[in-house]
Amino acid sequence: MRLYHRGAYENLWHEHKFAVLAISHKKFITGAKKIGCNPPRILSFLDFLAKCQNKDRSEQYSALLTVYHEIKDFLDRGQKRKIVEKIVDSDNSVFDDLFEKIIFFKFEKLFGCRLFYPNSPIFKFWDFNDTGGLSVMLGPVMFQLSKENVKFRLCEATGLYEENVDQFLNILRPGIPKSEFNEFPKLLSEALEKNLLLAKTLNQVFLHPRIASSLNSTEKPECCNSLAALYAIEQYWDQNCQEIPLLPADEDWHKEIGTAENSNIAEITKLFNEQLLMEGKFPELESESELEPELESGLKSESETEE
Repeated sequence: MRLYHRGAYENLWHEHKFAVLAISHKKFITGAKKIGCNPPRILSFLDFLAKCQNKDRSEQYSALLTVYHEIKDFLDRGQKRKIVEKIVDSDNSVFDDLFEKIIFFKFEKLFGCRLFYPNSPIFKFWDFNDTGGLSVMLGPVMFQLSKENVKFRLCEATGLYEENVDQFLNILRPGIPKSEFNEFPKLLSEALEKNLLLAKTLNQVFLHPRIASSLNSTEKPECCNSLAALYAIEQYWDQNCQEIPLLPADEDWHKEIGTAENSNIAEITKLFNEQLLMEGKFPELESESELEPELESGLKSESETEE
């Protein structure tokens, strides 16, 4: 367990920003503002992402064009025309085209773009470096699981042997039709989703491209008392997205980790309460015109770069 740092939440926002832009530009500005505050309003930000997950993407056209502009220099004229025409015609098969190109050209900064992860947990992301693992952002605290830890989770959740898990991952890696993925064991599908391993387009399902090679042998995650409490929060949020960023009720804590006196529940609760108190000092500003001048300027620069 460690305290959060701004850079981790900036990475999380980087993955979510295009999906939020697909809802509205105003929402995009709001999300950027929450991270742009000093200190960032992390609990408000997590609440914001959770509420955005199931909203209509009425400006999907704009978000897809922004993704297209990120990769267009890698495309030939025919590929550009095909993608732009599909975006203009609201042809959702463009999701297949874009994600395939992102993988083929190894455009890593879009590997985790949440336009392609519609049902995934909003508070996790795969770290950007080769040795990094799954970062789990729980408000003022966070932890990271190695790839081997995640493989252990998959085996434990499904009852499958390591070699069987590897077989399924290798099948998924290049992308498979959704009809083929629907034949996967249900427990495996659910475990892959919870651990942010499934990218989905209109017609295909892919393994997250940051898992570029076969996972090594499994390794059981560390489970000290403080981590047991964090795992309980993670599981609670996985099962109750609408409750993010609230802590579980006492009975939910103890259902997961027992009644150990030194389970650090009190310490974690104190950190959450302190964060809530600090964030309560910031007004909820929803319109771009209400942003602080220096923050507004930074957001405009970011938008201009992306356009």
